[in-house]
Amino acid sequence: FGTAATRVGLVAAVWRGAGLPGVALAGGRPGILARTLSALAFYAGEGRRYMPRRGDFDIALARRLMLNGGAFLVAVLSQIVAQQADQLMIGRILGAAAIADYAVPLRLFSQAQVLAIVVLAAQWPAYAHALGQGDHAWIRRHLRMTLLGAAAVAALFCAALALTIEPALKLWLRADMRPEPLLVAGLAAMGVAATLGSVFVYFYFALGLNARVAWSHLAALA
Repeated sequence: FGTAATRVGLVAAVWRGAGLPGVALAGGRPGILARTLSALAFYAGEGRRYMPRRGDFDIALARRLMLNGGAFLVAVLSQIVAQQADQLMIGRILGAAAIADYAVPLRLFSQAQVLAIVVLAAQWPAYAHALGQGDHAWIRRHLRMTLLGAAAVAALFCAALALTIEPALKLWLRADMRPEPLLVAGLAAMGVAATLGSVFVYFYFALGLNARVAWSHLAALA
């Protein structure tokens, strides 16, 4: 429901010509409001029995949850910063106009990673269940299959996009844009590498190795 509200808000902002600030606000506020109302409705109804009580509080368990959740938060935030740092550097060195020349094609090539994440998110509980059952053979076999499948799909997607980048950009932007061939090749390679990286990230998340992901992202950011 929150995602649908966000999409409706974005379409309405664009339709009314609200400008970039209006689009940014419309992309966040409706989703937050919808999720808040949904949570309140749940806990006011059938979710009332899930409300925590004082006797349910365990300091040792809360400490473990805070450490694990904190590592997850650091991993996600550092990944976001790392993904945006290249555009900040381009803007500082080459000027703001060069950001679009890089960011727009990057947006298209990053769709390979987005498609992979849709599948990887669904595998998260399956890995956790297999770990709980001690089925390490299934985990190794499934990780190997996922890596091979993600690599093949990402390589085909990025190669096809690299060959048709100019028509794809014209269809998307309704304007001519001709990125440099070297930039296209680099973005295609980065799209495949990012997709494979996401396989490992979600694999570690599923196994509860949030701290390892956080440290790797901080190292990449440094």
